[in-house]
Amino acid sequence: SGILIFFGLAGPIGPGLAILVMVGAVSAVHFKNGYFAGNGGWEMNSMYFAVALLLAIFGMGAYSVDHAIGWYLLDPLKDRWIVVGCGIVVGLLNVVARKPAVAASNNG
Repeated sequence: SGILIFFGLAGPIGPGLAILVMVGAVSAVHFKNGYFAGNGGWEMNSMYFAVALLLAIFGMGAYSVDHAIGWYLLDPLKDRWIVVGCGIVVGLLNVVARKPAVAASNNG
């Protein structure tokens, strides 16, 4: 997703993937540590989520590769919100599908 965002390729798909990753990271790892990043919390993840949301909804801008070649994938606003919603839902499904870590047994 980072390469897609950096170059401005494939419209909101790169930011949608970043949203998926941030939802999974906050839900599985950072939420239990509180908000602040100094304690391992979800402060930075919320900023990454907000930037990815803005890029997904408002687009990459005039300096993106998509704009330079005239390729507008998922142009209507409704389609962009669908990508954001899919990123959130799939991120949450990823957390639900995770198997809990098995504690190591000391039989030695």
